[in-house]
Amino acid sequence: MKEQRNKDLTFRTTRWERSVFEREQKGIAGGDLGLSVYKGNKKNPAFGDFAREIFAKMYDPQSHREEVEGAASWAKKAHSAAEALPDFHRLIKRTAGRQQICSVATATIAEAMIETIPELKRDSRKIKEELQNSREDGASQQRINKLEGMLKRAIGAEESAADTMKDSQSSIRRSIRKAVRKAEQEVNKTEEQLAAFGLNDNTGSQNGQGQRARDLAALIRSSESLQRIAKIAGRLKSIASRKQRTKSQFARERISSVETGANLARILPFEAAKLLDEDLELCLFRDLSERKVLQYRLSGKEKTGKGPIIFCVDESGSMKGERNEWSKAVFLAIHSIARSQGRACSIVHFDNKVNRIADFDPKEKNPEALIDSCGHFTGGGTDFISPLKAAAMLISNSAMNKKTKNADLIFITDGDAGPVGQWWQREKEKLGINCYGIHVGSGSGKKTMKGFCDEVLSISKIAADSSEERRITNKIFSI
Repeated sequence: MKEQRNKDLTFRTTRWERSVFEREQKGIAGGDLGLSVYKGNKKNPAFGDFAREIFAKMYDPQSHREEVEGAASWAKKAHSAAEALPDFHRLIKRTAGRQQICSVATATIAEAMIETIPELKRDSRKIKEELQNSREDGASQQRINKLEGMLKRAIGAEESAADTMKDSQSSIRRSIRKAVRKAEQEVNKTEEQLAAFGLNDNTGSQNGQGQRARDLAALIRSSESLQRIAKIAGRLKSIASRKQRTKSQFARERISSVETGANLARILPFEAAKLLDEDLELCLFRDLSERKVLQYRLSGKEKTGKGPIIFCVDESGSMKGERNEWSKAVFLAIHSIARSQGRACSIVHFDNKVNRIADFDPKEKNPEALIDSCGHFTGGGTDFISPLKAAAMLISNSAMNKKTKNADLIFITDGDAGPVGQWWQREKEKLGINCYGIHVGSGSGKKTMKGFCDEVLSISKIAADSSEERRITNKIFSI
């Protein structure tokens, strides 16, 4: 049985690392890794093995790497140039143990390094293996001589390439530094996409969660629309998180007693008066440093037992594109609020009828359903009554099961479907629904929405951090 040639180029990689790399470069979960390797192999037949070694370093930077016999000089110099850069070490701290992130970073670096690596026609390792096999098989001396000549020329070409790289180390380091920084940007982008849908890349190889995250990340990367939604959602979820923290902070606003501390905003008046006297001022500063100043104790808490959050989103033809993507990003932010408050959340997709309803349990992560909801779009007409009836049914069922009121309904549309009738006002009062309308665009629907919403906010043009968007987020992210 012929011995399989060593696939490692400069240092030993594990069988598991080789298996993972092969899987990553063959699937879209690895981003452009497969394409980068394909392009690199056309210039240098050993490029794929070099890329795999980059992947291995990024995935397990702490592992001791044993150098292989006859390690390729050009690859050693490229690795050395990368390891000399602080940027590279900063990057591998982020990629360690994270397969999806490693794939994205490796693909970016490998793509950029194609210009740096030497162009070689033959891989000396392959010729060496072929020569060894020919000798064992008793091939003709003419064949042996031919292979020996090929091997000598291949090794000479590799050594010459290594010498060339040695003379241009500063240029190589600049190229690698640029590649590493671009890789960091791609890692940031990937992490943002994962976080938008409640994913992470802690691989969890024992329970399969890592593969789940990589498969879903691949789905996001395959859709430009989902990528845009994730980018907007990352910004909006950050705003929502800040609003919720501020809300919790100010929920404690009733004075219940007096305590000692060092909060200047809550010190008693006679303590504050010490600032008017130089001697007493020093005493006050001492007490502040020792947290002994008398101050008001505040108490209070947010209302509990809130009902569900229902998100009705218009998917009529005029919502296609940035309006739909912005609306779905708002939904992701609202969903994150619902989870943090332990509230059920549902999304109602409608055009001239209700086409789909997705329910989300606050105790469960369901990124697949979030991706499905954000990728859903129909493009029909517009009707307001059917989604409002669906929302009332969802809230009524929740109220019967959990005996909770104070449900919140967010209704987003860019259209106008006429008055909905008095039945909705009765339902709203009976079920304790707070209804917020968001009108997108400059149509006439805002007036109609005022007939069934407690408050209507509008955004005439989708623009990040516009005054209109701030008014909307200030309101609905404080529910």
